[in-house]
Amino acid sequence: MKKHQHLDCDFEFVLVGAGLANCLAALKLAEQGRRFIIIEKKSKLEPLQTWSFHLSDLTSEELEWLLPLITAQWPGYEVRFPSYHRFLKLPYASICSSGFFQHVQKVIGKHILTSQEIKIVTGKNVELSSGKKISGRCIIDSRGLGQTQKLPTGLQKFVGLEIKFSQPHGLKHPRLMDATVAQKEGFRFLYTLPLDEKTLLVEDTRYSDTARIESDDFEREILAYVHDSWGEKFEIARRESAALQIPLMWQDEDMAALALGLRGGYFHPTTGYSLPWAVRNAFFISSFSEPSTDKLRLALRARDKSWIFQRQYFLFLNRMLFGAAVPTERIKIFSRFYTFAPDFISRFYSGKFTYTDQARLLFGVPPVKISRALRSLFSRSWMESFPHV
Repeated sequence: MKKHQHLDCDFEFVLVGAGLANCLAALKLAEQGRRFIIIEKKSKLEPLQTWSFHLSDLTSEELEWLLPLITAQWPGYEVRFPSYHRFLKLPYASICSSGFFQHVQKVIGKHILTSQEIKIVTGKNVELSSGKKISGRCIIDSRGLGQTQKLPTGLQKFVGLEIKFSQPHGLKHPRLMDATVAQKEGFRFLYTLPLDEKTLLVEDTRYSDTARIESDDFEREILAYVHDSWGEKFEIARRESAALQIPLMWQDEDMAALALGLRGGYFHPTTGYSLPWAVRNAFFISSFSEPSTDKLRLALRARDKSWIFQRQYFLFLNRMLFGAAVPTERIKIFSRFYTFAPDFISRFYSGKFTYTDQARLLFGVPPVKISRALRSLFSRSWMESFPHV
């Protein structure tokens, strides 16, 4: 909605940006009857994304709360590499943004202020380009990546097509990675989700050194893959695409408001998954009966000490992936990773790697040359050619 009837209220929370992190937080706050508002630049919430996660990423309470929003879930998934195929009994689920944002509009639509140009965000208020100031006890800014965007990054870029078939396609579980396809731009795989018995979401994903997406090339590859696997009788229901930053370094943004979502570093640096972090933060934020920007910032810093350490390890892995591995050989790193035990893989995705896990991943048969590994860790000159997006 463009106008909000309660702009002069004493808001507990002012949420800047209507993405996944803030919408989940708002849904949790709405359950408690809290006073909040979401401020969004766009005129409407755009249903062009799919968020996936492992069920083990969440607590039983978090999963029960999220369950009504889940589009589809499965008892496990398959990975395919040239040397092996493997089924992993790791329960997995996805949420399509079309259904998610319909739910958001229905439940908290009256709390969303759209089509707003934001001039200044402080720890106490948000000033719009119109001159209007919206004040709150806790100001949360979740508008994508901020200052970190000026640092070098690798890219996980993809184009996805939602495919509708006239007959059941027969795929019972996701193909999380099919890396038997030709390798392009680095590590490339096809990702396929059976959303229902006649619908597949198929994504061509590439861990690349460049941000440019040649959509026609991606789409041709997807259609050829679908033709080869399921025949030619289908139609394209929708398209989605993105270039997710896989950061090589991280710098917390110095800002007055509280940074959450991607802006606050609440995502997995190597996989790009963000939903589990958004759910955890929604529960955490809503637990404060007397919130303030500074109080929540201090509480999150205390809670996140372990995660900040974990994040440094994943950034280290990213530098190994993009700096040590020759692009055509990045597949070796992923192929080796998926030979580990399911519990090990689960802890990696959830960002809860133990010290033993970290050591096991690095030692053994190295999939990259030692000389290039050392260069990726102790030199920054190789990052200069990477996007700063």
